Amino acid sequence: PPRSTLFPYTTLFRSERVIDKWPSCVLAICGHANVLRQKRRYDDAIASLKKARRTFIYEPSVLCELAEAYHDKGELDESLRIFDEACSKFPWNDYAACSKANLVKEMKNYPEALRLYDENIRRFPYDLMSRYGRADLLKKLGDCPNALKAYEEISMRWPDRTSAKYSKAAVLVVLNRYDEAEALLPTKAPQTEEDWIANHVLGMIHLKRNHIEKAIAHFSTGLQQVPFFREKKYFETALAAAYLRENKYDEALSVIETLEVPISNVLRLHAHAATGRNISADRIFVKIEAQSSAKIIELSREIVRRYASNDDGRSQSDDWIFDKECDLLLLEAA
Repeated sequence: PPRSTLFPYTTLFRSERVIDKWPSCVLAICGHANVLRQKRRYDDAIASLKKARRTFIYEPSVLCELAEAYHDKGELDESLRIFDEACSKFPWNDYAACSKANLVKEMKNYPEALRLYDENIRRFPYDLMSRYGRADLLKKLGDCPNALKAYEEISMRWPDRTSAKYSKAAVLVVLNRYDEAEALLPTKAPQTEEDWIANHVLGMIHLKRNHIEKAIAHFSTGLQQVPFFREKKYFETALAAAYLRENKYDEALSVIETLEVPISNVLRLHAHAATGRNISADRIFVKIEAQSSAKIIELSREIVRRYASNDDGRSQSDDWIFDKECDLLLLEAA
């Protein structure tokens, strides 16, 4: 975790002392604002940065930090407006350009985000973050051929970036190219966050190969050992999907009982619909339709149709549903 989450008051005190000693240092001002953001004192951070922007009119970092403060406060439109201003005033600042594209992606304007990433890569060929942002968005949208190509381009330019290699492996698993994917994964015990993502992909290979008991053992062990919060969620949802494949609905629900991520709602819907808990299934489905992506909604509709009492026989098979759940797990995680 960030140092400020471990020693928030000490860090804030130190940042204030730095500003007192170097009041005209932009780095100190932005660093202090960053500490305030991490302490969720967003209004104080915004006030400090608004004052600084009047003095440091040629410093893109002040505008970017201000945009980040509005983002953390939840005012995404204002954050985007300020990133727009930063990109306009400082057209060759790759951080502002990439941050704007990331925010547009977060706001789910995916065509515009892809356009911005493409423009950034054209203007800043060595902007690694824009390349990652584009590749990850292509993967999220299920455009596997182009996502695969994007990760390969990253690996060619930056061969030491293992995250691109592991993301490529996840896409290969979606494409059912298991041997190629497994060849990209490490054999050592996982230690870093990237290692645990690779370990999750390995478990998904077991799951997609229909080696369910092996997958359950893999994800159960990983869930007990993974030290990272984000990666723990990936193991929880994958384990739940494996239990669903075995028709162990209560076990699946127990794993994701309190988990709130898009794919966990799909898995909960599956378990409730399959066991005839129609009222709770309907409630989950309404939530999914209001909040989720088109691919998740499509899968959810097929689940509802599959387990409806008046199923007309035109619903997708259990194998199709399982395969799509696995694909979503891979595309959302690695």
